[in-house]
Amino acid sequence: MIPRVFIITDRAVAPEPAPTLAPVLSVLPPGETAVVLREKDLPVREHLALGRALRALTKSHGALLIIAGRLDLALACGADGVHFGREAPSSEDARPLLPTSMLVGSSIHAGEPAPLLASYAFLSPIFPTSSKPLAAPLGLDGLRATAQRSRTPLVALGGIDESNAGRCLDSGASAVALRSRLLGADRLRAARALAEIIASRP
Repeated sequence: MIPRVFIITDRAVAPEPAPTLAPVLSVLPPGETAVVLREKDLPVREHLALGRALRALTKSHGALLIIAGRLDLALACGADGVHFGREAPSSEDARPLLPTSMLVGSSIHAGEPAPLLASYAFLSPIFPTSSKPLAAPLGLDGLRATAQRSRTPLVALGGIDESNAGRCLDSGASAVALRSRLLGADRLRAARALAEIIASRP
């Protein structure tokens, strides 16, 4: 089982992720949230310091911490998992190096199989999104078709908010991933709506 809400950090939206996410994690149910630290431009020391701050925060709220792209930092700050996009190493490369309890995430697009050794795979984009303006959205039909042939839990990504998260879960996604919606000024309202969506789908 994986959490049903993944929050991806973005310092362009929230320069200080830990204090920004503290009230959001207070609203979302324990055990149902993972914070993905994805900050490729940070120097190693700052990256590790931020990872440790988020590690303390997530532990205090019953949430998971996943580090994107940096296996060394994931291990150094005691994260619950590591996520690899389309860069090396792959989840197959990383899995033998990690404790069995750690999650290993991957990213796929339409038509791509999810790695068998991955704990979950981000599938994107589901809806139109400014972060991938040239990519054709899969829509719910594409999500449903991919989920039907995937043995790896899928996390719906791209244009997800509280208005469509429930439909993604009902269309085969095991979880949804959000960035700006849970980092911006209206994040608490979005978090409360997501908490209700989760509660309605035990």
